[in-house]
Amino acid sequence: MRITRKSPLTRKISTLDLPIDRRSFRRWLSGEPIQYCFPDLDADQPEFILSGFMPGEFEIFCGPEPED
Repeated sequence: MRITRKSPLTRKISTLDLPIDRRSFRRWLSGEPIQYCFPDLDADQPEFILSGFMPGEFEIFCGPEPED
C-alpha cells in the first residue's frame, strides 16, 4: 500500500510503498496501536506513517538516541 506524508522537518511530500493491507490500515485509523496493526514493519516505517519523517530525518530533528 502506498502511503504519502509530508515531513514536518523538510516539508517535502514523500510516498513509501509499504507491506501493509487496507484492513490493517483501517484498524489503525480506528485507534488500534500501530505496532499491532503492522507488526512486520521496521522501526522507520511506522514513524513515517505516524509523523511523515523519512528514515534518518527523525535523528536530524531530535538528535541521536543516547547510548546506555
